[in-house]
Amino acid sequence: MKVALIRPPEVNPYWKAKRPSLGISYIASYLHSHSIEAKLFDANYNAWTEKQTVELVTRYRPDIIGISSMTNEIASSHTIAGLLRASLDNVPTVIGGCHITALPQETLIEFPNFTYGVYGEGEATMLSLVQCLSQQNPEEGLAQINGLVYRGSNQVLRNPPCQRLSSEELTKLSYPDFEQYYQGEKALAGKDDYYVMISSRGCPYQCIFCMQVLGRQVRRRSAESVVEEMEYAIDRYGAHTIYFFDEIFLFNDRLTYDTLELIKKRGLPKRLRWRALTRVNLVDESLSKT
Repeated sequence: MKVALIRPPEVNPYWKAKRPSLGISYIASYLHSHSIEAKLFDANYNAWTEKQTVELVTRYRPDIIGISSMTNEIASSHTIAGLLRASLDNVPTVIGGCHITALPQETLIEFPNFTYGVYGEGEATMLSLVQCLSQQNPEEGLAQINGLVYRGSNQVLRNPPCQRLSSEELTKLSYPDFEQYYQGEKALAGKDDYYVMISSRGCPYQCIFCMQVLGRQVRRRSAESVVEEMEYAIDRYGAHTIYFFDEIFLFNDRLTYDTLELIKKRGLPKRLRWRALTRVNLVDESLSKT
């Protein structure tokens, strides 16, 4: 099975960013770890139009198409899905990301070009769906895939949510597949370049502006795995700056201090700079001095 994973073009120039999509990159590496071919088509990163994206994916001739979409991108994602279904003989299209996580059944009802929907964390659900669709009678297994939304005979069906990855599973997860973005050891050595990564998923707080797409249960990687990826970014891509995309990175607890101490022990402050998010109620003098 060949899987095309798409990030649509950004509809608002303000949000265009020259950085990889962590979401589809993690799904690609997860599929690769289970011997499934997956190719990334990041239209935002490459500044492709909808037409260019469709042409490139069509040449690849995938068996399944996955599209990750936020709400501001959902109309463009639907257009791309429709064009690809027309050019590739109704290849299955799977919509994932923030929008369908917020509106699982409503998304498939409103946008008929999406065959399936994956809500919540996508790695395990996408793998199960790809494996299911590779069978002779895939319809028999769809009801068993947690985190899946799909079309029944006369209604859109929503399966129970997929269990989110645990801290241990997140620690063991393969690095996101940035090899499809970057070429060479100095790929991120430019003045304005930076490496993106996460050390955790989830946030326990309830800010009214956030839908908590990764859930309220916080799962965190070990200090060793976080620092090892930082060193990998330096050694593999020549990174000098790292942006942590955690909803909260500095929790002001034992794991936070262990991670910061290990960063210093490995001499990383002399090799790169990094930035991350926290909350003002979590910051005190001790954390600021670490």
